[in-house]
Amino acid sequence: MLKPLSALCLFFLHVGCTSDDSGTTGSKIQLELGDVSLSIPSDYFLTDLPVSMVSPQGLDKNSSISLKIPLTDLRLNPDVTVDARSDIIVLISDSTDKSIKSVILPSALAAWNGTGLFKERVIEFDNEVDLFRVYPGSGYPVFWEFFRSSPLSGGEVESEWVAGCWSSGSSGGLNNATCDLLINNMGFSGRISLSGEHIKNSDEIELSFLDMLESWSQ
Repeated sequence: MLKPLSALCLFFLHVGCTSDDSGTTGSKIQLELGDVSLSIPSDYFLTDLPVSMVSPQGLDKNSSISLKIPLTDLRLNPDVTVDARSDIIVLISDSTDKSIKSVILPSALAAWNGTGLFKERVIEFDNEVDLFRVYPGSGYPVFWEFFRSSPLSGGEVESEWVAGCWSSGSSGGLNNATCDLLINNMGFSGRISLSGEHIKNSDEIELSFLDMLESWSQ
């Protein structure tokens, strides 16, 4: 399982000091990612490098940006309750294959097919989130993949996979878990990491972030 990485934003084009329509104010970082110019609030960046670094070429093909976004900044439905201290970590890279519409972790494919580390797998239904957990036998109960249906029922893994999770506690509880889901949109590929307690709202969180990403494009 890939754990969330605090990747560095290596090349910035320039910094603007304007406000946007989302209500977020303060400085913005202007950068080129893929074929899109983005204006991202500087407060979201996870980087120790100064924003004055300039490159007219923007990000190179191996570069990525890492963001930390409060869930309260996303436009979620009013019935979704999130703690003011909750956030998501997002790692975004320029996608080299813009034809990709769905992406899954390699471990999810192994879990679905019962191969590799998941050759001796454990399948359980999680009543709390109405999803199936698939563990590798050696990683039970602290490492698992979430699916909408059981791998034994067939179906396409791309549409059934939700996220890959790991827990810092011995019981595999969601409050101690971190989950990763992958995105591919606007020529970007990326990973969203969120607390396991929010996995039941992961679809809405993903869509809301993609809306935010689109609002940054110019």
